[in-house]
Amino acid sequence: MNIKNKEELLLRISRYLMLQGSFTNNLGLLNGKMGFSLFFFHYSRFREISLYEDFAEELITEIYREITQNVIYNFRDGLCGIAWGIEYLIRNKFVEAEEDDILKELDNKILEYDIRYMKDFSLETGLVGIGHYAISRCIGATKGSFPLPKTYLNELVHSLITTNDETSKKLGNYLSQIVQKTGSPYTDDVLYQLLLSVKYNDNSIFNKNRPIGILNSGYTGIGLKLMLSNHGKNQNIHI
Repeated sequence: MNIKNKEELLLRISRYLMLQGSFTNNLGLLNGKMGFSLFFFHYSRFREISLYEDFAEELITEIYREITQNVIYNFRDGLCGIAWGIEYLIRNKFVEAEEDDILKELDNKILEYDIRYMKDFSLETGLVGIGHYAISRCIGATKGSFPLPKTYLNELVHSLITTNDETSKKLGNYLSQIVQKTGSPYTDDVLYQLLLSVKYNDNSIFNKNRPIGILNSGYTGIGLKLMLSNHGKNQNIHI
């Protein structure tokens, strides 16, 4: 795809997401406003136009205003994905903030869920998603000063590795290395893996049945993939 076609597709996607972004009730990373904000922060950097950054910041404000006690914990539509998204924005210098200050309230809500008896090991709604959230919060922390309680991290490691699910075991071992400060540095590649599954045909991107989020080759996922494939134009990111 040449750069002109890419820019035209991204412009159409951005217009659609701007029209729909504030009207969705989903606050989450993979189907809702958190994912939209990632798109618009990247798109602002891609186009070098601050208007899109302003819209992304408005979405973050809406997320914090609309979060209630009833928001679910999971990575797909809930608190873990939102917290992961905020960490992503800070790590990639889209926003300036102290992680522990801005995420403390979300951490406290997530910690209310008992992970010891969970049987769902999926990324979207289960332990793998919680694992990616915990890793994103602990990367870069000095040993003994993690933002999440050590007992919680140890329980999460145990839950992830005591299963037949290989993805969970691998993630549990990574988290254990981070907590113990052993092994090589770990890069959280969850967004990269999600975008690998995004499929589309240039001639049929825009149709009424396509979802709006990252999942299921939605508009947000296509837009992010267009920009982040080969790191796109002016993209220097950590995913």
